[in-house]
Amino acid sequence: MAAENIDNTVGGTGLFNAKIPGLSDAADIQAALRLYHYGSYAYDGSNTNTANLLTPSIAKHLQNLVDTDALEVVNRTAADAAEVLARNAAITTHNSSTTNVHGIADTSLLATKSYVDGIDQSSLVSPKELTTISATAATGAINIDVATSSIDIRTSNAVANWTINIRGNATTTLNSLMATGQQISVVFESPQSGTAYYPTALTVDGASVTPKWLGGIAPSSGNINSTDVYVYTIRKTGAATFTALASQNKFA
Repeated sequence: MAAENIDNTVGGTGLFNAKIPGLSDAADIQAALRLYHYGSYAYDGSNTNTANLLTPSIAKHLQNLVDTDALEVVNRTAADAAEVLARNAAITTHNSSTTNVHGIADTSLLATKSYVDGIDQSSLVSPKELTTISATAATGAINIDVATSSIDIRTSNAVANWTINIRGNATTTLNSLMATGQQISVVFESPQSGTAYYPTALTVDGASVTPKWLGGIAPSSGNINSTDVYVYTIRKTGAATFTALASQNKFA
């Protein structure tokens, strides 16, 4: 039995070519459909190996479409995974590096990103804060450089009252590092002996700021034989204008 190309070309060069019975073949609808679908009158319909599908045939065209769709899914999944890995790598790189802002090393909080159903889920994981630990006893004017750390810990007993100045560093103002509406928390910790001392003033970038104290009363002494921890929340409310909320906390 003869077979012809449905695209009416000798070599079957048309788009989505398939086989059809020759005009001289006897009319047999089942044989004609087998030829059209599988590309051969003699094709074994029990075959389950897609590699054995004949070209040209409708079955082969359909299998090509299935293979293309499957490959697209694999490529898309791989691309999505690569994008997630690239984003996570960028986050890790950012968090493990320092970026100079006004000449100051700015280390970001450790953050992780995960993707659920294509949605970015961000959360903080055990953020670490840098501290400055010094054996210098609290006394006189004390600068807290938030560009280095916002937590200043003294390990020697205070020897006199002190004042706190909060700034970026020796050459950079806190004002230049903060936008209006932003705030930062600063901690100063000092142990006390049998004679206790306390902070008598607060300045930001050298300018006096009167704190609003927890409980409404500013401390007038430290706590003997204890460790005093002062927490200042500094909020920028305008250009070089700050509000300070403060508390004295006794640990013993």
